[in-house]
Amino acid sequence: MSITQLQKDIQSGQLDKIYYICGDEPFLKNFYLQQIKKVLFDEGGIDTDFYIFEADKLTVEAFCDTMDLFPVQAQKKMIQITDCIFSKSPVCSYLTTHPEILSEDTVLVFFEQTVKNNKTTEAAKSFLKQVKVFGKVIQIDKLDQKTLLRWIEKQCRIHQLKMSASTVEYFLDCVGDDMYTLLSQLKKLSAFCQDTPVTEAQIDALCTRSTDSQGYLLTDAIWNKNATKAYQLLSDFESQKISAELIAGTIFNFVGRLYKVKLLAESGKRIPEIAQILGMKEYPVKKYCAHIHQIAQPHINKMLDLCAEADLAIKTTAVDNYILLAQLTAQLIQTL
Repeated sequence: MSITQLQKDIQSGQLDKIYYICGDEPFLKNFYLQQIKKVLFDEGGIDTDFYIFEADKLTVEAFCDTMDLFPVQAQKKMIQITDCIFSKSPVCSYLTTHPEILSEDTVLVFFEQTVKNNKTTEAAKSFLKQVKVFGKVIQIDKLDQKTLLRWIEKQCRIHQLKMSASTVEYFLDCVGDDMYTLLSQLKKLSAFCQDTPVTEAQIDALCTRSTDSQGYLLTDAIWNKNATKAYQLLSDFESQKISAELIAGTIFNFVGRLYKVKLLAESGKRIPEIAQILGMKEYPVKKYCAHIHQIAQPHINKMLDLCAEADLAIKTTAVDNYILLAQLTAQLIQTL
């Protein structure tokens, strides 16, 4: 089920007996976990009526004993079981065959924090089927770009930051889509830029770039034929001990996307369509589209060949990978 279903439960205050919260967006998973607690507890109740267990250390006996406890201060108690592996958890097996242990005075939350469960196994299907009978499975994945941009704009208002729509896109492109990181970087900007609109230069000076974004600095230097900057970036990456293979992947993706964006743009596709088809953010697609008319298709084909040769060399030769990256960078700049 979607977040919307959980939001309705939270807003109404009518919580189910059991929830399984999973997905790949840790910020939102933790946010909604805290929202459930707020529904159930005042400041005192959470100390006496909230129980948390690591799934691999929880026995069926301890689970049943906790389920039997009555709430002390709150109307309901809450039990959180973290990182439960369906196929290994005796508690999951027990719940599958003994759903009667679920009670009206308890909200049971299975919380996926670091474990990624295989939901296609028989154990998973049986457990999740039971969860859906008495509660909800809430899948919370990373937000799409438009929703994430709206969230950033909301956080800008909360932190009294003035940021134009294009600057918000630039900020997202630089920092990445991890919401914890985005929030921490917004708070950093708030400490320095409250009185004036945030600029791209301030983002460059104050914010910590994601590894992908650092790689984009290199591809921008290649695109602009700025060999001096490109070599300096490679030197910086090497001193920071960033994997050469990771940087190579960024370059390969850059050239591959350049090829795809050009084909789609020349077929009449608009920027939002191209972004959706390729699974990209709109901001980098705009950057590609602003320049693709400057390079002929045979040149892009040559760049693809150079990347394939570099990939093979990285995987099969003993030459230092950063030397191979410097060589590839020079070849790409010459081809553009």
